[in-house]
Amino acid sequence: SSIFQLFSICNEGNQPLTGSISTPPGFSVQEASRGAGQAEAAPGKRERARNTFYYSIAAGSSQAFQLTFTPTSVASYADSVA
Repeated sequence: SSIFQLFSICNEGNQPLTGSISTPPGFSVQEASRGAGQAEAAPGKRERARNTFYYSIAAGSSQAFQLTFTPTSVASYADSVA
């Protein structure tokens, strides 16, 4: 079974904000919703090992993301989302 956590990134600047969110194996991140001027994954820029998601957020906008944890076995998981 999976669990998830929502979080937002706000761009209070006057230029687009670009970056990436990198998650360890067992975790994934995606946009929580889509709308005009919202974050977009850069085409062809996904890494499998750490599940990296690239985004661009327009000036004065914010974007919600969903972090999902889907364990593959019963174990202790420790790592970070960057």
